[in-house]
Amino acid sequence: MTAARSDAPISLTATLVVLFAAVSVAVLAVTNAFVFFFVEQQWRNSAQQDLEVGGNALRMLVASNPDAGSFATRGGTITTELGKNRRLTFSVSTGAGVVLLSTLPKGFPAEAFYQAADIEHPVDWQWDQRHFSIAEITGHFADTSVAGLRLALDVTEPRDIQGAYSRALVLITVAGGLIAAVLGLVAVRQGLEPLRRMATAAGQITASRLGERLRPEDTPAELSEMASNFNGMLERLEDSFRRLNDFSSDIAHELRTPINNLQGQTQVALSRARSSDDYRSVLELNAEEFERLSHMIQDMLFLAQADNAQAALNLEEVNLAAECAKIIEYFEPVIEEGRLCVELRGQGSVHADRLLLQRALANLVSNAVRNSPPGALVQIEIAAPNAQQVSVDIVNPGPGIPAEELPRIFDRFYRTRGARDRKLEGTGLGLAIVRTIARLHGGDVAVQSNPEVETRFRLVLPREGATAA
Repeated sequence: MTAARSDAPISLTATLVVLFAAVSVAVLAVTNAFVFFFVEQQWRNSAQQDLEVGGNALRMLVASNPDAGSFATRGGTITTELGKNRRLTFSVSTGAGVVLLSTLPKGFPAEAFYQAADIEHPVDWQWDQRHFSIAEITGHFADTSVAGLRLALDVTEPRDIQGAYSRALVLITVAGGLIAAVLGLVAVRQGLEPLRRMATAAGQITASRLGERLRPEDTPAELSEMASNFNGMLERLEDSFRRLNDFSSDIAHELRTPINNLQGQTQVALSRARSSDDYRSVLELNAEEFERLSHMIQDMLFLAQADNAQAALNLEEVNLAAECAKIIEYFEPVIEEGRLCVELRGQGSVHADRLLLQRALANLVSNAVRNSPPGALVQIEIAAPNAQQVSVDIVNPGPGIPAEELPRIFDRFYRTRGARDRKLEGTGLGLAIVRTIARLHGGDVAVQSNPEVETRFRLVLPREGATAA
């Protein structure tokens, strides 16, 4: 059994569920934290307001008494007047620290008030398992003597409520995260169902069922582009398989003829004793077939390398007129034999692989010369259709190419009916090589034919060239 990969990525479903739950928890946490601090601020403001109201009332009561002695005799009345707020306790003392009146809890520490000298900023104090908000202020009796006023507001109940509320918020956040995870799992599974259907459909496509396609209209908008791209990939694969099958069939067909010739000639030669001249004649015929096979194999190897982007281009400045002149000179014996006239017009330069470009031009010129009637004029025209491209037109009169055969003229091993009828030599790879070389350079080749008038091949190349893809 193969061990699970430790670096395998987690599933898309798990990732989306975790993110969905994390976002939900984050939103709940931020919302609950805001509510928590809002509640805390509210009860603190209420506590401060109670302290201020009580402190101001106590100041007024102190100021209404002539002195400390008279205030002490009215302690009960004062306690009753300020006792309406049962959470508020207080003490009143003289400037010398003598306590005149106190409702503070018994044993309440005096040091609690050492840092509570501002009623606008009361101090929190915990004592005897209770919480207080405390403040210390000063007042004056009618005789201007100083009185120390200490106030302690019991805030245990609102703090306990806040604590219980905070625990409830934590539970709500955790529960909300779990609920979000469950709902997210359901939503993600439902949302990814079209993707699973696409995966199932893709898994059912085999080499024998490349004609099947996904239906972009049945997928969500977010996946329709992927479905279209997948269908495009299937179309390219189907086309590649079809061309591969055709190529294999064409190879078998094209190789069968020279091999049958070799086999037949050899068997005839071996059927009985012959003279050395007869054997030499058979070997010469076999050599011609071997040479044809060698050229065919080289051409097929070149096309295979070009299809797999293995043909590296050696780009350099190439003068098209000069190259065409060299090719005309190379074909001079054939041109003279056919009493042909070749006319070269125009100028132009491109960045290209010189050897490959020579091969493409030679194939086009050879095609024109072989298909021209005796005494015909073959024209080579170099022009610039625009600032980025240069074209080479090779025009020859002759029987031409029927319209129904034009779409296949650049297919591998394809030979026109006229070429087969006239038994012209060739493997049917020359024009396929021309198109491959043109496309390697970022250009293309096209053909126009008016039977019995003229046939025009146009090779178009970019001025700056291109690297092989």
